[in-house]
Amino acid sequence: MISCGSGTKINARSLKTVNKSVSFIKERLPEAERLQFEIAFWMVRDDIRNNDEFLKAVDDKKPADLIAMGKDIFTKRKAAGDQEYAKYENWEQMIAGWYQQRQTEMAKIKERTDKRENDKVRRIDYNMHSL
Repeated sequence: MISCGSGTKINARSLKTVNKSVSFIKERLPEAERLQFEIAFWMVRDDIRNNDEFLKAVDDKKPADLIAMGKDIFTKRKAAGDQEYAKYENWEQMIAGWYQQRQTEMAKIKERTDKRENDKVRRIDYNMHSL
């Protein structure tokens, strides 16, 4: 999935291997880097729409390299006045905002799941067939 001899570099032979490689790397990153890596990957993908150019740009990149690419894109888009990025002072603030949003979403999912589990416990099914 990842390039030979390097357990932390992106293998960009194809879009399929990129996705497998990125998933593999992301799951092994420390929590603090995981979201940055994911956001940077999708920012690079959004910035480079041509598949071949994208594959060349991310091939053999380490997580830190990809995050640096994401930071560069953030800086360029913010300087260009992109409203999505203008509301943040810097990359770290954007990541903190996304992290908070993700935590809120996960809490809502957990709450719904817990409620469903509790409802299952209280449910009683009767067999109405005569003996």
